[in-house]
Amino acid sequence: MSFSLKLNKDQYDPGELVQGELVVSLDKPRRFRVIYVEINGFAESNWKERGVTHNEYFRGRQDYFHQIICMAGDWNKRSPFELPFTAKHRFQFQLQLPPTLPPRISTDYGRVRFRVRAFMHVERTGQFVEDIEKKNIHVSSHWRAIEPGFVREVPDASEFNRGLGDQVKVYADMPKREYGLGEEAVIHVRIENKRLLPINKIKFQLRQIVTFYSATPRRAAKTVINDVKESSCKGIKWEDGAGVLTATGTLKIPDYVIASYERCNDVISISYDIKIRPKVRDDSEKLPPIFVHVILGHPPKTEIPFTPFVAQGYPHPSPSTYQPTPYTNAQASQGNSNAMDPNALPSYEDLMRGQAGGIGTTKM
Repeated sequence: MSFSLKLNKDQYDPGELVQGELVVSLDKPRRFRVIYVEINGFAESNWKERGVTHNEYFRGRQDYFHQIICMAGDWNKRSPFELPFTAKHRFQFQLQLPPTLPPRISTDYGRVRFRVRAFMHVERTGQFVEDIEKKNIHVSSHWRAIEPGFVREVPDASEFNRGLGDQVKVYADMPKREYGLGEEAVIHVRIENKRLLPINKIKFQLRQIVTFYSATPRRAAKTVINDVKESSCKGIKWEDGAGVLTATGTLKIPDYVIASYERCNDVISISYDIKIRPKVRDDSEKLPPIFVHVILGHPPKTEIPFTPFVAQGYPHPSPSTYQPTPYTNAQASQGNSNAMDPNALPSYEDLMRGQAGGIGTTKM
């Protein structure tokens, strides 16, 4: 006996319909208690900090969707039933993804995961055991999600200011702050160089800032900064007047980076900035850098309402009306409307009545 999970696509965009199939291959009739599929997507944070007397463990979790679909059997009673030997039994399922999802990512402080798991409670050697099959859902990371009101932490540049005071000031201007993947960013730089330092190059560095937040024992944050790409500009011009320099540089946004994800009260945020630092010819002094926040990724296909996840299932129901029990069509016919679970599929009994000889054989 074996069972496997199949999905209709290798990759999905946020908001798309995930369609899948669970295939159970039997070598003889088998007894089961229940067969069900769980589909969920979540972000979780987890790290440890050493204290003087004890360690503190920081954790947080954000669920984006969570659906349980009963394929065969009775979810509540778990009464034994038998699947006849017909070589293969096929069960179809589907789930509408939310329109806003972070990209799949993993760091030392947290991770984002989308997956489907199939559970079978099957009889083996006289007792029922649980078999589990897992499959990741790959969601496109090219669509940005920016929530108005999100406050991004700005890096502190004071550590780079070596007592220069007002002697050297760096300003930057960009025609726009939002870029699709593969676009070229243009940066205009102006330097008030009263000390007349021999500045011969300006360095541009695209950085990815991944932050995970905890919920317990208190809200805290851990950040990982990844250098994505660098470029430099040597065409520096002196303006009329003492110590004013101007330059224009470019930096092409790679097409392989994941999109910006900046949402309030989420476990994870992914943001980008361009670090701009003038370089002195002999590296005798470090000038203070400046950081320009940019938003990367393709714009969403539709305007996205930023509704927090409040319970299992999607779309998000209100807590007062939400029913956590996963329904099959057989259970819905007993007074539970199928509208409460748009993904409800025919029960094993429904299919056995409609098709003699086993579960449907429709291929995806």
